[in-house]
Order: sequence, then C-alpha cells, then structure tokens
Amino acid sequence: MSSFHAALRAAALVTQMAVQTVVGAYLGSWLDGWLGSTPVAVLVLGGAGFASGLLVTWRAFVQASPDPADGDDPPDPHNDDPGDPT
Repeated sequence: MSSFHAALRAAALVTQMAVQTVVGAYLGSWLDGWLGSTPVAVLVLGGAGFASGLLVTWRAFVQASPDPADGDDPPDPHNDDPGDPT
C-alpha cells in the first residue's frame, strides 16, 4: 500500500471515530431532552460511540499489521545456528 493510500485510510479512520462519537453524543442529548434527565445519556452514548470508534480503529490496525505466521518476522538475533529457522 502506498503512503498516500495509508494516509487516506488513517484519515478515514479518524473521521469515522469522530462521527461515531458525535452521533452518540447527539443521540444522548436528544434522549436526555426527551426524558428530562441530566446528561447521563450524553455520557453513556457518547462513550459508546467513542468505544465503537476505538474498536473499528483497533481492528483496522490488526488487519494492517503483518502476520507473524507468514514468515515476515525478522530473524531471531539470539539464534546462533543460521540453518535453524526458529
């Protein structure tokens, strides 16, 4: 993946996280106004939006990270036998 595509993906993740948090807080504000309560729903739904944004970001990072089972990991510097792959 080129650095331009990686930057676009990062910008999309940041935007998605911000939108999820704002939508959660807005729905919480609406619910608090409808119920006539203190800003409990804003905190709960805003926090839920933020947490879901973190989850999406974490999954994207895990998906983008190299899999050690593919053999892409660097060689072990403590291995004295160059013929031994472990």
